Amino acid sequence: MIVIKRLTLPSPAKINLLLLINGRRADGYHLIQTVFTFIDLHDTLTFEKTENDSVQLFGDLLGIAQENNLIHKAALKLKSYATKKSGVRITVEKRIPDGAGLGGGSSNAATTLVALNHLWECNLSLANLMEIALTLGADVPIFLLGHRSFAEGIGEILTPIDGPEENYLLVFPQQKVPTAEIYADPRLTRDSPAIRIGDLLETAPKNDFEPAVKARYSKVKEAFDELARFSNARLSGSGSAIFVPFDSIENAKIAAKEVSSDLNPILCQGHNVSTMREAAISAGIVFPEWGVAKW
Repeated sequence: MIVIKRLTLPSPAKINLLLLINGRRADGYHLIQTVFTFIDLHDTLTFEKTENDSVQLFGDLLGIAQENNLIHKAALKLKSYATKKSGVRITVEKRIPDGAGLGGGSSNAATTLVALNHLWECNLSLANLMEIALTLGADVPIFLLGHRSFAEGIGEILTPIDGPEENYLLVFPQQKVPTAEIYADPRLTRDSPAIRIGDLLETAPKNDFEPAVKARYSKVKEAFDELARFSNARLSGSGSAIFVPFDSIENAKIAAKEVSSDLNPILCQGHNVSTMREAAISAGIVFPEWGVAKW
């Protein structure tokens, strides 16, 4: 048996093609319906087993204290399931901006759960990992599943779906949008009627966060004004990143040249199956719910 001591995995970003806020639970969590899909923008996490029983983080940590980092929290939650005493050194290469609504922290947590479940020989099922993931954040389960999905509840009830893997122009207003802050905004729509999954094709793509975010964050509003020539520009998550879908990479490249460099435009490809899931399967990490890699 080959003992793996080092593993490198991508930790991808997501965008929300639709995001409705349907209400609020008694515990304060908002009820949502959304379509998550993955893009090829990703962080890279490298995990190296150590024998000192500690969890050490290195690299691009965005100034977040280790004890508050979702990577560290995910590792500590999994530690009690390890079959052998073992630590880990985790090196983070960040590409996903913080506070952009692309799920970077949640993605990092999910990638950590997958990697350490393998390296530490925890042997937990995907269902077990999903339970741990939900304690870390409502967006973490979708990154564990790693497949484009229609999400309900607080984002944890996932129905995998397939859709066109479009090209996207992604821009980044120079302004972070703290999720808790925008959820507390009195202008936020919280009573959108719930839809059925069968109605997705007939439902106009919208994001209930968008009006409140544009009203509260001037740079996001300015970015939308600049993108007004593209009628389908949309906010991802609670922002601040904005994306525009295109049917071809050529049209996306033309649009990118027309956008101010201050918005840091980049081109991305959409994926029904996340790059983390495919890379993990190629590394020998298999869950029955994942099926086989599609390279």
